[in-house]
Amino acid sequence: MTMKPQDARGLAKAISCWLGYKAITGFEETLGEAMLAIPISEFLKSRTNWILESEIPYRQLCGSNGVPEFYCDFAGTPKYGQDYQFILETKFLKSKAQNVRRDLAADFIRLSIPPRKTLKRYFLLAGLSNLFAPEQSTMLFGKPLFDLSQGGGRSISPAEEIMKLEYKNSHPRLYNMIAQNQGCSVPSKAYVHCHANEWVSVSEDRTFRVLIWSVALSK
Repeated sequence: MTMKPQDARGLAKAISCWLGYKAITGFEETLGEAMLAIPISEFLKSRTNWILESEIPYRQLCGSNGVPEFYCDFAGTPKYGQDYQFILETKFLKSKAQNVRRDLAADFIRLSIPPRKTLKRYFLLAGLSNLFAPEQSTMLFGKPLFDLSQGGGRSISPAEEIMKLEYKNSHPRLYNMIAQNQGCSVPSKAYVHCHANEWVSVSEDRTFRVLIWSVALSK
């Protein structure tokens, strides 16, 4: 059992419409990653059979106490007590994507850490469309991930990316975990697939966008 393609598209559409509604009603300043839990949980509860849990330790997902105390935003299971079938990291842009490039890459890298290959991994990025990187930007893993249309994909190199010295300062726990081989490894290759790319305009110059990518282990 996995999240179906129509679930991802429906979720992205629901979130983009919800963001537009919040902006129109004057609550745009309250928007953030924590608030995304509302439309995500409501959509999955009403439109799917998934049970959503939040703040899941990567130690649990990796089955290793050597992993630092990282937490995944959400995980889905078909029934309480059963293994998680998918995990979901989210980001809400409040500044240009280029300003949080390393944070975005770190989310992709964390998603690639759990070793179970049947686990589905998703990354949801939301915010005003003018905060997203240009389509041809290669700011993430040196690949133009922002130009992917629904169904498109590209390979990335998580292990090579995290060992760049810039992450030693920006994400020291993640960097040191890999450098010191603490309980879990990062794959040399992974595949990023675009499942949804939704836009909702609230005025002539204000449009919300929601992207959902998946990360699949390659090696």
